[in-house]
Amino acid sequence: MKGTGVIESKQVAFDLTITGEMTLPCSRTLVDVNYPFAISTKELFVLHKTDDIEDEDVSVVEDDIIDLTPIVKEEILLEVPMQIFCDQTDVKGAAPQEGNDWAVISEDAHQNRIDPRLEGLKKLLEENNES
Repeated sequence: MKGTGVIESKQVAFDLTITGEMTLPCSRTLVDVNYPFAISTKELFVLHKTDDIEDEDVSVVEDDIIDLTPIVKEEILLEVPMQIFCDQTDVKGAAPQEGNDWAVISEDAHQNRIDPRLEGLKKLLEENNES
């Protein structure tokens, strides 16, 4: 984390840049994926609470100590993506791609597959097309 702080008469303003890398599970295979992030944020603290402060983004300094830890944690949590996918498909430790009576298939393979219960109907249609 890098940043600058400016102290004025009744407020303290911070301009922060938070960089790092988090490890998240791949949404498809559950393999660990490194996800780099860079966050820029501006935080404003007032030294004394007054009634005219209605902005939710303004924090009040308590006990003459400014703790940036909760703000940094919140910013990092907001940066976590809903889904992330690893680039490699054949990775050791990945979630299984098939099991007992199920398999992960592509959309093309799903569309080309014919329901075995309709195999008889397919044969009838082929016979009608030949005659």
